[in-house]
Amino acid sequence: MSSGQDENRWKRLATVTVVAASVVVAIWIVLRPSRTGNPATVRPAPIEPVPSSLTPAERVRVPRVIAAGRITLPDQVVALIQPEARRTSQRGSGPLFSPISPIGTAVRASRPQFTWSDAGADAYTVIVFDESGKEVERSTRVGGTSWTATHDLPRGGTYRWQVTAHRGDRNETEPQPPRPDARFIVLDAATVAQIEAAEARLAREPLPLGILLAEAGLISEARVDLTRAVKVPDTAAAARRLLESLDPK
Repeated sequence: MSSGQDENRWKRLATVTVVAASVVVAIWIVLRPSRTGNPATVRPAPIEPVPSSLTPAERVRVPRVIAAGRITLPDQVVALIQPEARRTSQRGSGPLFSPISPIGTAVRASRPQFTWSDAGADAYTVIVFDESGKEVERSTRVGGTSWTATHDLPRGGTYRWQVTAHRGDRNETEPQPPRPDARFIVLDAATVAQIEAAEARLAREPLPLGILLAEAGLISEARVDLTRAVKVPDTAAAARRLLESLDPK
């Protein structure tokens, strides 16, 4: 092969190499990320899923409770729940009369509200005792069927209360044996803070909120949210089962 042919072959090879390199550079320029933020060359960031309002621990626990169809109450609250007893006047006369709430539950307020059925009395007096039987709070005579404590009950404690109906010179106190005591727990401050944070996150999700309230021992409040969940088609069946699990057996 002559030197002229060799020269032409190398020229053609060089031309092909330059063209190929130019194509590669052009492709890189088109596809490289923009440093100027030009919308035409910036690739959109992937869309992240909407984060759940449940905490990581709740995302594990809540589905398990729903799948099981029952809520496990705190042992301290379970110990308060006694089989419902027949509530009648101790002397067998007059209207039915008994404490209503709080009974067999935890409460978040350190000054809880006490309610009872109407005995047709002139006035009522409420007395609250601690676990040792010491009187820790007493109302003045009230004319209605509710009263709110005027002093803070120590948090984390378990309490028992009675209400006395005054009719002229007759006084009748309930509950009395063999009827079960009216007992409740005042939640500690840390648990109350956790509950309030959950309420802020789950205001529009009554099913998980009801579960968390019940697990904290706030049974009456849990019933309210689970009843809300019954009205939502997607959660109605699960909420009904969980409500039934809160009924004393």
